Amino acid sequence: MQPARGNQLNFSLTRFCRLFLLTYALVFGSVSSHSASISESKDDLNECNQYSKEYNIYGNIAVGDASKLKKTISDSFDRFRLRCKGDYSFPKVLIDSSGGNVDEAMDIGTFIKRLGLNVEAKGKCFSACVFILAGGNSRFTVFAKVGIHRPYFKELDASSDVSQVSQKRQQLLNKIRTYFVAMDVNPSLADDMLSTPPDRITILSESELEKYRLNIQDANYEEQYNAIQAKHYGITSSEYRRRNSAADQQCGKTYKRDYDCVRLILWDLTDQEFRRRENIYNVKCKSVNDKFNKNDLTTTQAILSCTGDVMRTGR
Repeated sequence: MQPARGNQLNFSLTRFCRLFLLTYALVFGSVSSHSASISESKDDLNECNQYSKEYNIYGNIAVGDASKLKKTISDSFDRFRLRCKGDYSFPKVLIDSSGGNVDEAMDIGTFIKRLGLNVEAKGKCFSACVFILAGGNSRFTVFAKVGIHRPYFKELDASSDVSQVSQKRQQLLNKIRTYFVAMDVNPSLADDMLSTPPDRITILSESELEKYRLNIQDANYEEQYNAIQAKHYGITSSEYRRRNSAADQQCGKTYKRDYDCVRLILWDLTDQEFRRRENIYNVKCKSVNDKFNKNDLTTTQAILSCTGDVMRTGR
């Protein structure tokens, strides 16, 4: 006796879904078991700025990498912060990765955010790597391609029905949205990841990186940083923003910036008056520097205070 046509259709659809889920787990869930290489690459004992301490993450993100990074950083980070605490001490994590374990990447990103580190993508930052990039207080993507695709399960029970898969995917999506909000990244990135299948990569344009806030400062950090800078220059936060914007327009940005031009605008001084105050600084603040060890916290704070006083008052 032949089964009814409707029963044939239901049986075929059920078998298709199970075969699809099994294939999904085997093909799209195939991730390298090799973990990332994590190392400390630079520590200039004579400098206290964002370039004097760097950590490297290279390769596939795997379970255990968050613990490796935490150990690597904890061995030296406290000493660096003690020595270099001040306006300009922003250690950086350099990352070059094709992706890997999403949960591990979010753990790393959360740790980076808690310490206040910057993140710079080098070469490529695809898939799960984007979650680490999101953790940076400042995010740099000038020398990298950043790519996204739909998150997927490494393993999935082939007996799961479509509604169960849908529920699991929704839970994962909600977790990712919550993470991006905590990192001050546009949560729409989570939804837009769904447009690209797991076996493909969509490379983000400069405007898309800006839309998702993946190539700018965390807004919370930026507010705090602007307040610190405004205090240093003896002005309000809004006035610092105005002057800094003028410096961006007139002096160039990032690696092509004319810092003599920037200083004149931020201090609101003519070139002649700036040079006069700089001469006072060279005499007065050098004597402060000579009293202390150059690499300790006291020196950093004393020199910053002396510089600010001279440039604000002219004496």
